[in-house]
Amino acid sequence: VLSIMMTAGVMRYARSSMLDALSRDFIRTARSKGMPEWRVNILHGFRVALTPVIVLIGFRLPVLIGGSVIIEQVFQWPGIGKEFVSAVRSQDYPLVMMVALFSVLAVLIASLIVDLLTAIIDPRVRLGE
Repeated sequence: VLSIMMTAGVMRYARSSMLDALSRDFIRTARSKGMPEWRVNILHGFRVALTPVIVLIGFRLPVLIGGSVIIEQVFQWPGIGKEFVSAVRSQDYPLVMMVALFSVLAVLIASLIVDLLTAIIDPRVRLGE
């Protein structure tokens, strides 16, 4: 439910990123060397186009976490969001701080994973330099 509203935006961004990658000079060079079109698209174009899409998906995680509170309230699903709302209403501050801390940790871990995946996929990106 949470990710359905974001799918169209990510798909349009992925399409435009792939079209941008396929119009670059190194793609033209790979085609002129006689490389098959599927190989040019996957090995050269897709790897370059995938990098900004992964970053976009990774940084939409806070929206998904924040949206879980609303979705759990609307559909009456038990979960962290519903527990967070009940903790705020009952002024259970330690529980509120723990849920906030775990949300922040989830975003930080997702950011680390995005950075690592970006370094693996795109050879131009180097970590620690």
